[in-house]
Amino acid sequence: MKRLILIFFTFCSFIVHAQQYNNEWIDYSKTYYKFKVGSTGLYRIPQSSLAGIGLSNTDASYFQLWRNGAEIPVYTSSQTGALASGGYIEFWGEKNDGIPDNQLYRNTNDQLNNTASLFTDTAAYFLTVNPAGGNKRLLLTPNIIPTGAMPEPFFIYTKLTPFNETLHLGRPEGTGTGTLYTASYEQGKGWTSNDITNGQTRAYTENLYAYNGSGAPNLTIKMNAVGNANVVRNIGFSINGNSVFNSQLLQYNYASFQSTTMPASTFNGNVENFAITNTATTSDRIRVALIEITYPRFFNFGGANNFRFKIAANTTGKYLEITGFNFSGTPVLYDLSNGRYYDVDASNASLLKVFLQPSAVDQDLVLVSRDAATIKNISQLETRNFVNYLLPANQGDYLMVTHNNILNGSNGSQPVEEYRAYRSSVAGGGYNAKVYMIDQLIDQFAFGIKNNPLSVRNFSRWARNKFSLAPKHIFIAAKGVTYNIARLNELIYPIELAKLNLVPTMGNPGSDVLLTSEGNSSIAHTSIGRLSIVNGDELSIYLNKVKQYESGLNNTSPSISESAWKKNVIHMVGANDQPTIDLLYFLLNNHKGIIRDTLYGAKVTDFVRSYSSSEQQLTSERLADLMNSGVGLLTYFGHSSATSLGFNLDDPMNYTNSGKYPLFNMMGCDVGNIFGFTSARISSPDVLSEKYVLAKDRGSIGMLAGTSIGYVNTLDFYNLRLYRNLSTTHYAKTIGELMKSTIETVFSVVGEQGQLQRSQCEEYTLNGDPAIRLYQLAKPDYAIEDNLLNIVPNFISIAESNFTVDAKMMNLGKAINQKVIVELKRTYPNLTTAVIRRDTIPGIRFIDSLKYNIPIDPVKDKGLNKITVTIDPVNAIEELYENNNSITKDIFIFEDELRPVFPYSYAIINKQGIKFSASTANPLAPSRNYLFEIDTTELFNSPLKISQTKTSTGGLLEFSPSITFRDSTVYYWRVASAPAANEQPKWNPSSFIYINGPEVGFNQSHYYQKADNNYYQMKLDSVSRSLSFNKRLSSLIVRSGVWATGISQEAQLTVEANDQVFAASACGFNIIFNILDGKSFQPWQNIPQPNGMGLYNSNPSFCAPSRYPNFEFTNNPEGRNRAYLFLKQLPVGTYVVMRPLFNGTVYNQIAQDWKNDQATYGIGNTLYDELVEQGLNTIDSLNKNMALIFFYKKDQKEEYVPKILFGQGPSDAIVLSTTAPSYLDSGIVVSQTFGPAKQWKTFKYDGFSLENAVTDNVYFDIIGITTDGTETVVKQGYQMSSKEYDISSISAAQYPYLKLIMRCTDKTNFTPYQLDYWRLYYSPVPEGAIAPNIYFAYKDTLDVGEPLNLGVAFKNVSEYNFSDSLKVKITVHDKNNNENIINVPRQKILIANDTIKLNVPIITKNFVGNNSLFLEFNPDQDQLEQYHFNNFLYNNFYVRGDSVNPFLDVTFDGVHILNRDIVSSKPDILIKLTDEAKWMLLNSTDLIKVQLKAPDGTTRDFNFDNDTLRFNAPTSGTDNAATVNFKPHLLADGNYDLIIIAKDQSGNTAGDMQYRVSFQVINKPMISNLLNYPNPFTTSTAFVFTLTGSEIPQNIRIQILTITGKIVKEITKNELGNLKIGRNITEYKWDGTDQYGQKLANGVYLYRVITNLNGKQLEKYTAPGDNTDRYFNKGYGKMYLMR
Repeated sequence: MKRLILIFFTFCSFIVHAQQYNNEWIDYSKTYYKFKVGSTGLYRIPQSSLAGIGLSNTDASYFQLWRNGAEIPVYTSSQTGALASGGYIEFWGEKNDGIPDNQLYRNTNDQLNNTASLFTDTAAYFLTVNPAGGNKRLLLTPNIIPTGAMPEPFFIYTKLTPFNETLHLGRPEGTGTGTLYTASYEQGKGWTSNDITNGQTRAYTENLYAYNGSGAPNLTIKMNAVGNANVVRNIGFSINGNSVFNSQLLQYNYASFQSTTMPASTFNGNVENFAITNTATTSDRIRVALIEITYPRFFNFGGANNFRFKIAANTTGKYLEITGFNFSGTPVLYDLSNGRYYDVDASNASLLKVFLQPSAVDQDLVLVSRDAATIKNISQLETRNFVNYLLPANQGDYLMVTHNNILNGSNGSQPVEEYRAYRSSVAGGGYNAKVYMIDQLIDQFAFGIKNNPLSVRNFSRWARNKFSLAPKHIFIAAKGVTYNIARLNELIYPIELAKLNLVPTMGNPGSDVLLTSEGNSSIAHTSIGRLSIVNGDELSIYLNKVKQYESGLNNTSPSISESAWKKNVIHMVGANDQPTIDLLYFLLNNHKGIIRDTLYGAKVTDFVRSYSSSEQQLTSERLADLMNSGVGLLTYFGHSSATSLGFNLDDPMNYTNSGKYPLFNMMGCDVGNIFGFTSARISSPDVLSEKYVLAKDRGSIGMLAGTSIGYVNTLDFYNLRLYRNLSTTHYAKTIGELMKSTIETVFSVVGEQGQLQRSQCEEYTLNGDPAIRLYQLAKPDYAIEDNLLNIVPNFISIAESNFTVDAKMMNLGKAINQKVIVELKRTYPNLTTAVIRRDTIPGIRFIDSLKYNIPIDPVKDKGLNKITVTIDPVNAIEELYENNNSITKDIFIFEDELRPVFPYSYAIINKQGIKFSASTANPLAPSRNYLFEIDTTELFNSPLKISQTKTSTGGLLEFSPSITFRDSTVYYWRVASAPAANEQPKWNPSSFIYINGPEVGFNQSHYYQKADNNYYQMKLDSVSRSLSFNKRLSSLIVRSGVWATGISQEAQLTVEANDQVFAASACGFNIIFNILDGKSFQPWQNIPQPNGMGLYNSNPSFCAPSRYPNFEFTNNPEGRNRAYLFLKQLPVGTYVVMRPLFNGTVYNQIAQDWKNDQATYGIGNTLYDELVEQGLNTIDSLNKNMALIFFYKKDQKEEYVPKILFGQGPSDAIVLSTTAPSYLDSGIVVSQTFGPAKQWKTFKYDGFSLENAVTDNVYFDIIGITTDGTETVVKQGYQMSSKEYDISSISAAQYPYLKLIMRCTDKTNFTPYQLDYWRLYYSPVPEGAIAPNIYFAYKDTLDVGEPLNLGVAFKNVSEYNFSDSLKVKITVHDKNNNENIINVPRQKILIANDTIKLNVPIITKNFVGNNSLFLEFNPDQDQLEQYHFNNFLYNNFYVRGDSVNPFLDVTFDGVHILNRDIVSSKPDILIKLTDEAKWMLLNSTDLIKVQLKAPDGTTRDFNFDNDTLRFNAPTSGTDNAATVNFKPHLLADGNYDLIIIAKDQSGNTAGDMQYRVSFQVINKPMISNLLNYPNPFTTSTAFVFTLTGSEIPQNIRIQILTITGKIVKEITKNELGNLKIGRNITEYKWDGTDQYGQKLANGVYLYRVITNLNGKQLEKYTAPGDNTDRYFNKGYGKMYLMR
């Protein structure tokens, strides 16, 4: 990666290439026969070769030959009929050239040399059979020379001098290893000369047989050249010393210089001298591609045996006399333009004669010699049946391009077909996937020219324009090699290249993007990617990864652990200097905001290279942990090559990320270059991209990376657009589509002129399937799980004023910009639920949090509470899953209270002498006094009351009062903690009934028991202790007015009760009454009577159904009297509505007229009197036409105040709206929840009615309740006909709990049925209670690794056995609130009154810090129990961490060495790791990593459990030391580095830096000069020397001699002490005595060493810089004894 801040642009003009596909020549109904031509000359296809392909009987006139899309004229030995034996097809064959390559260039003028192909010299020819005729032929044409014909003096000939010496790569950016080229074919790329440097002349000579005589035209000279340095220079070209060009050529520009002014006389007609000159004065390079000279030439062909030339069109014919042609037999002249051939007159071998017929076109002529030596025979033809891809069956939208080498895998597998089938499946995207073989594409779209990228480029363009549906993706499943590497190695490594260059890429550096571009643009028109593979097994590996990957994409999980990792994004920075690291990190941080805060909602983790080895080691470990847990995208920004990064990204096999494959986005240099060529690649991937993408069950799903140099500016610019696309506009699109859109976005901003940015777009390549999508989902998926909901403190007491709920919420899917509601609900111990908070927060990107402080009410909050946090509770946002939006956490708010547990509440007990059991809410409560009372009343004030006191710690308390139960008597008992002085106990009560008999069950019969039930529309009176229906307020609305003047519509004259209009208008202008029942508030209906009147002698008001509830009376004395009598007959308590209806007639004394009725019927006997009596005291106000509404309750005006409303005049419309009490006629009693049960047996009840004539209708329902609280009616409508019902058909397994419901109706007397009792008989479940006061073992502070030995008792306090072994759950929430489940085996079956003492050791290795432990017996309702609040306990514990580094000690053959010491080639290296943490044994090989760097620079990791590396674990914590025996066999001499990375079980490393020591190995056994030290010596001297090799000599002796040669002392190997390979200082010290212990005299002594190893004396070893030879003479050294 190059740093470049300024971006330079060069501007070029482009010419759009002709839009052709190269397959226009193919007739898909024909069979073709392909053969190859590698050199230009005369070719024949013998009849025998035709017979080999089944064409021996084909008519010769049918043959048709094609090359490069053009028909080639042929000569057949027989014009018609089958060719005879020995017959042939003859044609002029040409090797491949660069003309077809011109289609590849952005600008056709950019190709400076088309004489040679960029890909191969081999041309492909295609023979077919075309019976339709019109096939091009070379027909024999008579060579008749007219009499007097004059020969042509010259012809115009074009001499091409191509310089096909090297491939010019175009305009570079940068220098050296940092040189960047565009991938496009442009800017003079192609064949050129080698460099011509400054001041250099490139000269050459050639005889052109030039004609310079009369009529000779001027020369036309063209030279194509290109600069190859950033220099301004002049380039010169001269002929025979005559300057043709001396022109300026700037920098890296290219030019085509042309001259038409040089006369023919410039040539001397013999050997001509040519010179190309670079006149630059500074360091420079230029290259020449082609020199083309068109000149007049004699018909002297210079000794050639075939010669091609042209003659201009003419109308008279041309006579040619040719010299200098080398031939055998009869030469033939082919006129390729006109399909003729002439037998040339060779009667004079030195002067050939031929007369050409007139021609309307320029004649393309070839003179050939037909001698056998010059004719090449075609012996092999390959049958080619072209696949017509335009047929509907062959069209696809997912185009898979591959090679035959990929088709088959191991064990008969067909990976290409398997991949195609997968992509066609629903799981694979449901594409119309088709396979296209590269050999077909090369032949159809690239004229059969091997390795030509036109094969794919033209095909992709053709498919886009021709297919009925445009292709979505092109997936190349094969490796490619860039054209320059392939071309240069074509002849050197043909076999290896054929195995690696399978499907070509475009340009150099390689670009697959350009394979889908068109014309002079680099914009990709189709998504494209390549899997760089060389065999089918590699494709199978990748397919398996794709299936795993896309299964995770298509089958998302609502689980955070399975889905959250998919939004993990790694940002990685690596460089070799801190300023660059800082710059790249700054830029990548800008990208982070895009991918994190948009639809992607990524969780981005940064990894930045550190120069501290210890810090980098920790970073690598952190990276490995994240990779193994799962990453969706990894973006790297930094230095790189094809095989390495500026950040240590380990070998993919070192990660265990199976099924969790990230996409790598590598912004650096060359890391995407998958187009190289090494023979090692045939057997295994050799570049980083291939290693990760093709790693089996490891690595990545794809890699986006550049194939060449990357610049900071361009990489940053490109990736910003890529991030914006994948995070916003193109979210959830495929990788190929993302690349395509990013290129379009980049070019829309900066255009395509700038070389740097265009190179970035062209060369950023995908190694992988373009149809892969990032883990981006269509909808959000909000999730919350247990570990994201944190309650503080862990243990909550009612003494606290509040507790904190910290809720973290995640979005596992699309991060939309829509606010979301988060709801906090709380379920209280009484099972009521309330919404505490409802917050609206911005849309969650990845994770968000809310914190709540929840108050504690000490009265109602004690006990089990549930906190529920729900994201989007109203489902306003459409999500992937709705079942992961809510989490409920149980919290127990403790009071040190005592609760009754046995006998069960409302139980039926049938035994005397039972033991009463109670449990403390906090099982770990401290010791205190507890109270117990039992009585036959809930008031606990009878003489039978018994009281007891007990002192105990928390847990299980048992009481045994001395009492004999009375039959069918309800007993109440209660328990409490003893209160403080002057305070009252806080009792917890319970009740049961004793019934002597076989059955047990549940009962409610006593008033206080029944008072616990829920009553609806009825009540249980505390005084009478009887049931009654509730009253209710009924609503009444009455509308009235004076007709015609105040009201005119029926809707204005209505009566409405309880929102129902029951009467409207009237049948006349009468006094109208409406009657409502005093209890039910139901309106009366008037009924026609036989006498034609209504009820109570009312008017017949039946003119419409809405009048039926009216009781109308005529407003005259007789009618008013009938009304009076009607009212007097109404029952007391009846509700009456009166509303007289008047018309607009003026009437001023209404009330007075009514009062005047007294004169006829007597005072007190009129309607006037009755209305006043019922409360209409203001009746006298009715003195004119006005509206009146009067509502009252008959004879009960003290109980219900009458309602009166007058209008003000005839125009008023009045409305009376009021309420009135009435009675309900039905009610419901709902029992408490009974259960749980093992089996239900019988339902029984008893009761009575208050009336003799029973008017009660009573029904009983039974509600079944599942363990999750779901209620279902299981029995319905039990009636009073029986008072006992068999309910054994109710499944207790499904409905362990029941509720009873009594529904009572009395529409006559409005009095409910009086329930005496109801009972359920059943088989009970047991009840167990945790009992730390019986047994408890715990330690709250421990050292890391020290086991927490947890012990606690659990007792069955009931009379009933558990049915199965007991399940126990223990979890530890660590300091990060992560739940850790401790495996506990099931405990014994707990029978009645038995106890378990549980003991569980808990390993604390992973629990450093504060932890909370939760223990629960019988969790998850594994077995039904009566209660569960007393089955669990919470407690905290703290684990002290280990922060002390372990100690590492390393010895070689028992000795500590220094850097660069020599050691044995078979050393015994002992590695010892010691740690003070006695509980954390160093017993894992993962703690020590051993690496050895060899002299060749390679570093090898060594694995354990073999003879080379053995691990020895400690057996106890008293000596916590692990040892490793490392015994490598080092065959290569040189310097080695031993690298050891060690840590303890807590992750503390051995030292701040990794252990590293350098040492030397010399396999050859030798010994250095042996020196004594000190020298001179007075008392003693030791010996110093170095040994090499792998073994200590069997014999080593030191002889000490006098200067006369007498041996005075011989020191043996055993005396010398321990010796080792390497540097030795002997333990032995010579004290100057002889063999017999006698002191020797002072003076000079000689000494030497004698060695023997396997019968041979060791040679001398001389270390670099060792100059001790001067102290020795013939192997003898001198020492000085000076006492």
